[in-house]
Parts: sequence; structure tokens; C-alpha cells
Amino acid sequence: MRTAIVFWGGAVGMQVHVGVDGTVDRAAAPPLNAAAPPVGSDHMVSLSPRMQTLSTLQKRASELMQSQLSPNAKTVIVDVLLPVVDQEIVPAIAKEFATAQGELKSLMDALEAGTTKAVASKTTAVAGDVTLVGNQEAWHELLEAYEKCEAQKDDSCEDRKQQCADKRAAAEAKCAAADAAANIDFTKICLPETCNLKTNPTCGSQTVQQETDGWLADVRAKMEAFQQLETECREMTDDATATCTAADAHCAADHCAGERTAYQQKKDEAIASEGPALLAKCEFGRAAQAKCADLTAVHDLIAKIKATNRQDALSEPDRIAEFAAVQRLICLLKALHDEGDLSAEATTVCAGKT
Repeated sequence: MRTAIVFWGGAVGMQVHVGVDGTVDRAAAPPLNAAAPPVGSDHMVSLSPRMQTLSTLQKRASELMQSQLSPNAKTVIVDVLLPVVDQEIVPAIAKEFATAQGELKSLMDALEAGTTKAVASKTTAVAGDVTLVGNQEAWHELLEAYEKCEAQKDDSCEDRKQQCADKRAAAEAKCAAADAAANIDFTKICLPETCNLKTNPTCGSQTVQQETDGWLADVRAKMEAFQQLETECREMTDDATATCTAADAHCAADHCAGERTAYQQKKDEAIASEGPALLAKCEFGRAAQAKCADLTAVHDLIAKIKATNRQDALSEPDRIAEFAAVQRLICLLKALHDEGDLSAEATTVCAGKT
């Protein structure tokens, strides 16, 4: 930012530019008979009272330079009026703007540093949020995978338990059938308990033989059936026992240890990342507040500079010297105008103006 204040030095046809950095540049002025902006015009309204005063001085000096002044009067304008502008008024205004520029630069530096910090802390906060959200999403995905694994394990456990129960029931039924087949009914043989061949020669008859042979054939058939059932009973019992043992082992085993460990680790990471993410947000909040405070300070200073520039010279203690110099210039110009020249008495009187 570069702000320039322009003073017209009508006596020597120069423009004096005072920059905010305190530099003073001169450029050729318009013709001496060029009219100063009229009081009350838009241009004059935009100027501060001090600038309006200097503009009026320029106009009066321009008028005097066009009149028939003695060499002494012209010398006063060149040697007194312009040096006062260069050595008193311009430095005072330049100093004021340099001070304001220094204050503004300090505030702008603080604002820039605060902005940099706010941007950096925002980046950190966003990265922390991304990490936290990523960990939370991964945690929930792994939790779902673990819960799905446990559900599948429970389902397979129930299936195996049902297989165990079914095989046990079938084995028990087979063994019950084998037990039933193991019984031989002797009452089917219609023979007396004893037989005396002397008294009953029919004991060895063909009828008895046929009855006995039929019974033996039935017994042999039942024995074969029993042996088959007994074998099947044993095999089915062994199979049921193996199935139930495997089912118990399957149900007792930790099939989802990997899924549980992965989900727990990611959960721990998510919990651990909550603190840094929250801290980063707080840091960003503080940095943003500091930036806002710095920006407010900049705006306040700019407003103060604008307001001060519109105040009368007497309202600011640091402008007393400047105001006094302006009063001396006005006095000298009035004396030149009224008397057409400068007497020693007039010079002395004007030098005492404050």
C-alpha cells in the first residue's frame, strides 16, 4: 500500500509528494496561474482540513508570484515559505504517515502470521478428522466382519449339534432294535419238558424233528439279524460319538480371533485419534479467533487513520508544530499581499505565530 500526499509549491512550480514510507518526490507543477481547486468543490470536500489549508496557501502563493513583488518578497517565498513546507510541514505529515504505516505493517504482519497459522491448523484439523473418520469407518467395518464371523460360527455350531443329536437318536434306535432282536422265544417249540422213550416212542418222531429244525432255522435267522443290527448299532454309536465330539470342539473353538483382534486394534486406533483430532480443532478455533482479532485491529487502525485525517489540526497534539508552521505561512502571505513586500517587523511578527 502506498499513500501519497501532494503539496503544491507554487513559488517554484513544484509538486511535493510525501509517501507513506516518508520519501519526498518532486515533479513539475502546472502553470503558476493554474487555479487551485475551489473551496467547496468535490475535490476540496475529500481533503482533510490541513490539506485544504495547504491548497489555499498554494493558491495565495500563486497569486502573489504573478504580482509585481520585490526580489526580497520572492526570496521570502523561495527561502522561507518552501523550506517551511519541506522542513516542517512535509516531515510532520510524513512522520505521521510513517508511524501509521509502521503500525499497519505490524498489524498486517501479525495478520499474515495468524492467517498462516490458521491455515496450517485448519489443514492439521482436517487431516485429524480424515484420520479419525477413516479409523472409525474401518473399525465399524471390522466390527461387522467380526459379528458376521460369530454369527456364522453360531449357525454352524447349531448345525453340528443337530447332526450330533440326529445321529445319536438313530444309533439309539438301531441299538434298541438290536436289543430286541437278541431275545429268543423258546415257547414257540411245542415240546414237553421231558420225554421218556420207553413210554413215549414218539419223542424221536419226524414231527418232533421238523418242529426242532424249524425252530433252529428261525433262531439262526434271528441271530444273523441280531449280529447285523449289533454291528450297525456299534458303528452308528461310534459315528455319533465322533460327530458329537467334533461338534463340541467346533463350538468351543475361537474361530473369529483374527477378526476380533483386527477390530479391537482399529477401535483402539480410532479412540486414540479422537484426542488429537479434537485438539487440532481447538487449535484451529484459537488461530481463527486470533486472525479475526488481528483483522479487526487492522480495520480499526485504518478507520482511525481515516478519521484522524479528517480532524482539524488543533485536535491532534502531534500536529501542533505543523499547525504553527501553517499559521506562520499564512501570516507571511498576508503580509506580502497587504504590503506588497515583507518588512523586518512583519517577518518578526510572523515568526512568532503559533
